[in-house]
Amino acid sequence: MEWKSGASRFNITGTTLPELLIAVAVLTTLVSVSAPSMRSLLADRNVASTTQELFRSLMLARSEAIKRVSPVSLCKSSSGTMCVNDLADWRSGWVVFSDKNFDGVLNTDDQVIQFFDVYTDIDSLSWNQGTTLGFDGRGRASKSGSFT
Repeated sequence: MEWKSGASRFNITGTTLPELLIAVAVLTTLVSVSAPSMRSLLADRNVASTTQELFRSLMLARSEAIKRVSPVSLCKSSSGTMCVNDLADWRSGWVVFSDKNFDGVLNTDDQVIQFFDVYTDIDSLSWNQGTTLGFDGRGRASKSGSFT
């Protein structure tokens, strides 16, 4: 059997080491450019999520006050069993409760409606009118203020 030049050719496909290194360098550059914007996107999403949760709890408190025809309040709470006035802001959580004497304090005769847990993914969450807010039996707010 005689071997002839060019009689059998193999088509070898694949990537060479330089091609692979260039692809890795391009991918690394793209990831490093997009990472800061991804952090910003996640931070914006956390703020939006917390805002929606706060809005939902305010609407829950107002609708419960109208339904029960009695006051319902919100206060800062890290446990859901008592109001804590010395917390720096509302990120530690808050509780919605029926406030029979409308004093803004979760007493033993008040009923917890819902507890909203810790929100540490945002920098701060504070209300400019103190530590509690509430709605009377007709759904009117006890104070007007804003969350920041």
